[in-house]
Amino acid sequence: MGLVTDLKENYKRIIIPFIAFFLAYVFSIYLVDLLPDVFINPQIGVHPAAGLLFGPYGALGSSLANLITDIWGGYYPIEYIPGFFADFLYGYMTFRLWYLFSNRKNVSTPKLNSVYNLYKYFIIVLVSSVIYELFMVLCLSDMHGTVFNSITSISYILNGFVFAFIFGIISIVLMNLKDVKFTIPKKDNGKKYNPKILNGCLILAIALMIICLYAKTTIYNIITLIILVLFFVYLKKTIPYEIVQSKNYYSSIIEKIIFVFLVFSIIVMIAFAAATYNRYLNIQVDLPISLLLLTSMLLGLLVFQIPGIIVLHFIEKNFTTPISILISTTKEYLDEDDTSLNVLQRYADYMKDNDEVGELAKSFSLLINNIQKYTENLMKVTSEKERMETELNLANSIQQSILPGKSLKEDSFKINASMVPAREVGGDFYDFFKISDNKIAIVIGDASGKGIPAALFAIIASSLIKDHLMAGDSPGDMISAVNDRLAENNEEAMFVTVWVGVIELDTGKLTFVNAGHNSPLICSNGKFDYLNDKHGLVLGAMGGIPYKENTLTLKDSDKIFIYTDGITEAHNYDDELFGDGRLVDLLNKRNYSVDEIISVIDSSVSEFTGSRSQFDDMTMLVLEYYK
Repeated sequence: MGLVTDLKENYKRIIIPFIAFFLAYVFSIYLVDLLPDVFINPQIGVHPAAGLLFGPYGALGSSLANLITDIWGGYYPIEYIPGFFADFLYGYMTFRLWYLFSNRKNVSTPKLNSVYNLYKYFIIVLVSSVIYELFMVLCLSDMHGTVFNSITSISYILNGFVFAFIFGIISIVLMNLKDVKFTIPKKDNGKKYNPKILNGCLILAIALMIICLYAKTTIYNIITLIILVLFFVYLKKTIPYEIVQSKNYYSSIIEKIIFVFLVFSIIVMIAFAAATYNRYLNIQVDLPISLLLLTSMLLGLLVFQIPGIIVLHFIEKNFTTPISILISTTKEYLDEDDTSLNVLQRYADYMKDNDEVGELAKSFSLLINNIQKYTENLMKVTSEKERMETELNLANSIQQSILPGKSLKEDSFKINASMVPAREVGGDFYDFFKISDNKIAIVIGDASGKGIPAALFAIIASSLIKDHLMAGDSPGDMISAVNDRLAENNEEAMFVTVWVGVIELDTGKLTFVNAGHNSPLICSNGKFDYLNDKHGLVLGAMGGIPYKENTLTLKDSDKIFIYTDGITEAHNYDDELFGDGRLVDLLNKRNYSVDEIISVIDSSVSEFTGSRSQFDDMTMLVLEYYK
C-alpha cells in the first residue's frame, strides 16, 4: 500500500511540472503572435521552479515536456538530447543547491521567510541559470558558430535567470500557502562520497567550461556532456543539515513584508519591460528587442531589490529578529524548556537598546521576574498548604480514634452514632460509655467555631465530662464542674453546648442535663416527639452556674435520638433550613430500626442540600432501650 501511494505521489510530481511547462510554452507562442519581434522563452524558468518544489521528479517532468516541444519544433537529436540533460540538470541543480548550503544546523524546505533565504534564492537561481545557459551556449557554439560573448548568448542567460526568478517565487509562495509538502533529498543510506573528489569534480567542470569558451575545437558537445556529468556527480554530495518542512507561511511580520516586497519586485520588472518596449517602438535601436526587454527586467529587479534587501535586512536585524527571539525565549520559559536565569541573560542583550525592542525586552524581563517571584511564593504556599493538609488529616485520624466507635449493643440497649465534620476536623463530639454494670452514659456536644480550635475545645470538654462521670458525679454536678473548668482563662470566649444522659439499665430511669443544646427526640409507643426539657447555659461562657437535672423513665423499645444543629440547620440552594419539623416528620414516616435511622437521615439531608457544600458538622446518636 505504501509503495502504491509513493508511486502516485511521484507521478503527480512529474505530471504537474510537465503540464506547467506546456502552459508556459503556449504562453510564449501567444507572446510571439502578439509581439512578433520579441523572442523570449518564459517556459525555461519552469525547470528550476519544478526542481525546487518536486526535486528530481519535477526536473524530469519539465525536461520531458521541453524534449517533446523541441522534437515538435524540428530540432535535431544532436541538439535536443544534450538539451534534455541540461534541462534536467538545471532543475536538479537548483534543488540540490538549496539543501547543500545553510548558515544554521538545519535547512528548511524552500521558503522566502527571511532575508538570508532571499539572498540564498537569488544566488542559487543566478548560478543555476548561468551554468545552464553556458551549457546551451556551448552546444550552440558548435552547431551554429555562435561565440560566447555574442548578444544571443547574453539573451539566453538573462532569459533563464529572469523567468526562473519569477516562476520560482510564484511556485514557492503557492506551495507554502497550500501547505503542500515539498520533495526533500533522501536521507544518507550509508554510502558516503569523498568530499575532496566531489569538490575536485566541481573545479574540473569549471575548468573545462573555461577551456570550451576559448578553445577552438570541434568537440564542444562532448566536453559539454562531460561537464554535465561532473556537475551531476558534485550534486551527489551528502547534505550535512537536518531538513525541516516549512509550515504556517506568512505567520510572522518579516514574512508578510518579504511577500509584499516580492510582489512589487515582479510588478517593477514588468513595468520596466513595458516602458522599454514602448520606447523601442518610438526610437530605432540596433540591439534586439528581446535583449532590451530582458535587460530592462533585470535592471528593474536590481534597482528595486538592492535597496529593498538592504532595508529588509535592517528591519530583520533590528526589529523582527529580536522580537522573534524574545517571543521564542519567553515561550521556551513558559513551556518549562529553559530556566529563568538563561532567559534573563538573553533578554539582557536587547535591554541595553533604548528603542521599542529594548522596552519590550525590559517588559518581558519584568514579567519573568514577577512570574518567578509568584512561582516561588506559590511553591511556599503550596508546601505550607500540603503540610497543613497532612496535619489536618492526622488531626482527623486522632479525633476519630478518640470517639468510642459507631455502635454498641448489649442485652439492655443498642447504640448507633455518626459524626461528619464540615472540615478535616470538627467541633462536634459524641460519647457513650458504661459508668458501671447498671449505668450507661450518652453524651453529645457542639463546640463554637470550626476546625482545629473547635476540635481541641471539644476534646477537652469530652474528656472532662467522662472523667467526672466515671468519678461518680451526678450529671448536674458534673456539668457544673466542667463549666467552671472551661470558663477558667477562656480568653477566646469559646463555649460548647452539651446534652448528657445517664440511664439506669435495670429500671430505665434517664437522668439528663441540657447545657444549651438541641432538644432530643424521644420515641415512645412508636412515635418520635421532642423532649420538653429545660435548657441551661452553654458550658464555658460563665463559671458558678448551677445546672438542673431532669429525669424520665424509658419503657421497653423506647428510642432516644440526640443530634447537633448541623442536621436541622443544613441549607439548600434556596437557603431553606432542613428544620426541626422536617426531621421529626422523617423519623415518624415509618418505624425505622436503630440501624436505619442514621442512614435515612444522612440520605435525606444530602438530598435536601444537593451539591451545596456542607456548612456545619453533623453528628447523631440513637439509643434503643430494652427492658
